[in-house]
Amino acid sequence: MSELTLGAVTDEIDSDLERACQVANELGMRVVELNNLWGKPADRLEPSEIARVREIVRGHDLRIDAVGTLAFKAVELTKNPDFRASSEFAEHLDAIRRAAGIARELAAESLWPAVRIFSFRREPMQGLGNPSPIYPDGGGVSDAILERIAEGLDLACDLALEEGVRLLVENVRSCWGNTGVNTAKIVAAVGRPELGIIWDVANDWVSCGQAYREGYLATRPYAACVHFKDAKLVDPSIGLTAWMPIGQGAVDVDGQVADLLRDAFAGPVLLETHWRGEGLTREESSRRSFAGLAAAVKRAGAAARR
Repeated sequence: MSELTLGAVTDEIDSDLERACQVANELGMRVVELNNLWGKPADRLEPSEIARVREIVRGHDLRIDAVGTLAFKAVELTKNPDFRASSEFAEHLDAIRRAAGIARELAAESLWPAVRIFSFRREPMQGLGNPSPIYPDGGGVSDAILERIAEGLDLACDLALEEGVRLLVENVRSCWGNTGVNTAKIVAAVGRPELGIIWDVANDWVSCGQAYREGYLATRPYAACVHFKDAKLVDPSIGLTAWMPIGQGAVDVDGQVADLLRDAFAGPVLLETHWRGEGLTREESSRRSFAGLAAAVKRAGAAARR
């Protein structure tokens, strides 16, 4: 039985990278995903800050799986009928380009040089999507919309190829790639080796209210890493959900962990806490949530050895 490589999205623990990496070490983590550092997005780091990232990550014997961006998360297809003439689309490509340069500079400290992106904003969608109606298929993706998404991501893949990095699209409730099934459909339509998936189990659950397995099986051929958090349904009439510490929500964390172990998943499995306990800091909330993930890994490992 293989072991899972555990890690965390850094600013879920602390926006100070040094502290986030210290905690990651204490918890036995081996990988970090760079998101917001020292109060700024990872793609906006200055050369001196990139050097500091390298020093900290090396000093804690950690590896980086991706440089996070919000590329395409808020881009609406209807407002960008021609990507090549869109200033908004160009701005998001610039974010990818900046992140790609940072990922290359940190390649020696990384599993691979990669940039996290998203799959365009669902329409209609209010705010961050919570609350929003929860459909079994996440609302689906029509052929016409799929064609537009693939067009935009194909242009991003051209940039990734030039920059020598891989793009990892994360499934998230507010985007067309919300469920694992919809995200895999998008990546398959693009059909580029430069594009993979960050499979987020809880984001799938809040998008469709279904068990993880269908989404997991759909994303498995493309998944480079997995994000873990937990959630519960607060008001089914409007689709209101709330993040929870891992193991205290409705997401089948044990089942997903068992499948990852059974399938010898080789990528990193990352804590993306989101839940904030009342009166708790980010670090304290992350420690509590990670305890739930670690317990699930322990249970799954023990079951596999029987």
